[in-house]
Amino acid sequence: CLSRGLGDVYKRQFSGENAAENLIEHLLTQENKWIRNLLSTTLPMKMTDEDKDDYENSTQCYLCDNFFSSKVVKCRDHNHYSGKFIGAACQQCNLRRVKPQKLRIFMHNGSKYDLHFIVKGISKFGEQISNLNVLPYNGENFRTLSFNCFEFVDSLAFLQASLAQLSADLQSSNHDYKILKQT
Repeated sequence: CLSRGLGDVYKRQFSGENAAENLIEHLLTQENKWIRNLLSTTLPMKMTDEDKDDYENSTQCYLCDNFFSSKVVKCRDHNHYSGKFIGAACQQCNLRRVKPQKLRIFMHNGSKYDLHFIVKGISKFGEQISNLNVLPYNGENFRTLSFNCFEFVDSLAFLQASLAQLSADLQSSNHDYKILKQT
């Protein structure tokens, strides 16, 4: 599912033979329709007078709460897609929020299952596929697979347990992620 504006959700499902080829064909179509444009869009920062005052009066990073000093440099953080000023950030946090160059697609345990199908499916698209890169665990399993503007990542490589266990743990914890409490 991909969000296309407030409240709008784009959803597409397919099951059957050649599912990997169908997925790749769909991704390539979406890349040409809007994803490439989204990833290449960079608008200059727009600061209102209120934003300028907010920046000047900020004494700490809005992301990590570190106080600005001669060693903690204050930067203007903004949304690269809209140009809207977000807040005063320290240089380290601001650099971590760099605009993504690829659309990451997470697949849980993809290295042992889904990525194999995608690798086979890619061969059917010839010159439509560029910048093909694979980061392997070993000769049989892949940590990541990327082509064009897509990067497939095995989420199991970054998690300590199954999705079911992580979901149960998160639900029972006292976290501040309000959006997760709604689901």
